[in-house]
Amino acid sequence: MSSLFMHFTVNCLSSLIIGILCLPVCWASLPGKILLTTHNQAPYGSYQPEGHFDGLAYQIIECVLEQLGVAFDLRVLPWKRAQREVVIGMADGFFAASQNAERDKYAVKSRDILEQQWTWYFLDSAQIKPTNKQFKSQARVSSFLGANMHRYLKQQGYQVLSVPPTSTKQLVQMLKLKRIDAALASSDVMEHVLKDNRWHGQLNAEPFKSKPLAVYFAIPFVKRYPAFLAAFNQQVANCRM
Repeated sequence: MSSLFMHFTVNCLSSLIIGILCLPVCWASLPGKILLTTHNQAPYGSYQPEGHFDGLAYQIIECVLEQLGVAFDLRVLPWKRAQREVVIGMADGFFAASQNAERDKYAVKSRDILEQQWTWYFLDSAQIKPTNKQFKSQARVSSFLGANMHRYLKQQGYQVLSVPPTSTKQLVQMLKLKRIDAALASSDVMEHVLKDNRWHGQLNAEPFKSKPLAVYFAIPFVKRYPAFLAAFNQQVANCRM
């Protein structure tokens, strides 16, 4: 037996033994169960006619956690409160959320689980449209309460409605009543709302910004289980297929 072959064999056996020994340690570093919060927003996650909760984001997260052997409880709340539960330590994470600096202060974003397109919606009769130079300084705009889009509009100096609605459906109703000139919404969510309410063809759309969606996990939770986030992110690619 050549020395090269013996060296190769020893290295392989050593790697195998280390891997086997590491398995229980790595597995033990994952939580047995976690608590996640979200809101009732199709198509990412919503209550179905049959009564159960399901959606595009929910299915990916369910798949990932199943692969990791981690059980989870889900609490469905208004979106702002769903995030607040993580801030005050009442939940381990929330979804589906795009990145912003405020969320980064208290939680860590996972790998992207879904694509998302922020889009302007407005009536054909709108006097000021997103393509107009005066749009940012003069148009009355809004998103829904707790949305990253709402925070973005305020930070960027848009003329944001002081009391935002609590849902995308309410945004459409405000547009139809001409209380706002334009609404910023997720195209997936808006298309679902328009279809569900038979409002197709009543609004114009102008794509604005790509903002992928992910899961935000509380910083204390990530520190408590340092192997969890990497393991979660690794499985996302498999579950997105």
